[in-house]
Amino acid sequence: MSEANLQSSSLQAVDLREANLNQANLIKANLSNSYLETAQLENANLRKADLARAILINANLSNAQLYDANLFAAKLKSVNFEGVNLQKADLTGADISDSILTNGLLRKTKLEGASLRVMNLKGTNLSGLNLSNVDFSGIDLSNTNLSKANLSGANLQGTNLSNADLTKTDLTGANLTKANLSNANLSFTDFSNANLSQTILSGIKLDFTNFCDATMPNGSKRQC
Repeated sequence: MSEANLQSSSLQAVDLREANLNQANLIKANLSNSYLETAQLENANLRKADLARAILINANLSNAQLYDANLFAAKLKSVNFEGVNLQKADLTGADISDSILTNGLLRKTKLEGASLRVMNLKGTNLSGLNLSNVDFSGIDLSNTNLSKANLSGANLQGTNLSNADLTKTDLTGANLTKANLSNANLSFTDFSNANLSQTILSGIKLDFTNFCDATMPNGSKRQC
């Protein structure tokens, strides 16, 4: 079905495992609860498509168009998202763990409660996004732009945030146990009630940073 025109098609719960949908037109298609495991969707146009709760494990979505697509609670483990446009896409509660997301567009993407474990997001622009309660544990976020992002309640245990820009970022109640924040810009960052136990803070930039009630790297509690 490569290059097929399936615009606005109704494909709910359809079994499309291993299907070749490269360059297919799936604009506004309803693929909710569909089975797309290991499917080929390279350069496919899924603009405003409904993929809520769809299973796309090991699928290839490289350079696909997912602008304003609904991926609520979708299973996206080990997916190739290289060069994908995810602007305004809804990935709330989705499992994106162990996936490739390099050179992707994430402006205004909804990622609340999503699992991004074991991902490589090095150098990605995540500024201004709502990433509250997202699971970032153990992933590479070095050189990432997270300025003005909402990371309240996020799990950043063991995460590499070296050289990251965290200017004006909300990290209230976040878990940063054993994270690496060396040389990060923490100006105007809010760490209130955050857990920074055993976190590396060497070479950081601190200007008006809030550590109110935060647990510091040595285990002590910072007073407000």
